[in-house]
Amino acid sequence: MGMSANTIQMCVGNGETCKRLTQSGVQSLPCPGPTLCEFGKGGLCKPYGRLNVKVGKDDDLGTFIFRTTGYNSIRTLAARLSYYQAVSGGLLTYMPLELKLRGKSTTQSHRTPIYYVDLVIRRGYHFTRRWPRQEKPSGW
Repeated sequence: MGMSANTIQMCVGNGETCKRLTQSGVQSLPCPGPTLCEFGKGGLCKPYGRLNVKVGKDDDLGTFIFRTTGYNSIRTLAARLSYYQAVSGGLLTYMPLELKLRGKSTTQSHRTPIYYVDLVIRRGYHFTRRWPRQEKPSGW
């Protein structure tokens, strides 16, 4: 997401295409990523992640939306979702998962903690090669 100095959204993209505000209006353009585009090179492009989660199975409207601009959270969630999708045989929807706040420190952060969100199997459940089955669990 590219922002102007007074925080007006100038460019919104998904890493492949973007909609950018130009002199001639909003245009759909290719999005080469934040390190290769004009907004990214100027430090005006930052990641924005959104994870929509259904909470429970009883309430169709029981949802939670996790929003973040943290690179570590976006990278970790994308990797975990891809991994869980693969090991579940495409049944990610039925896996009992929970968000977990984690911290780490690096030399780049001058050893101050950086917090990010991770996605893990819910406490009390154990993942085995036989779970999840290739069908919907009972009750869904």
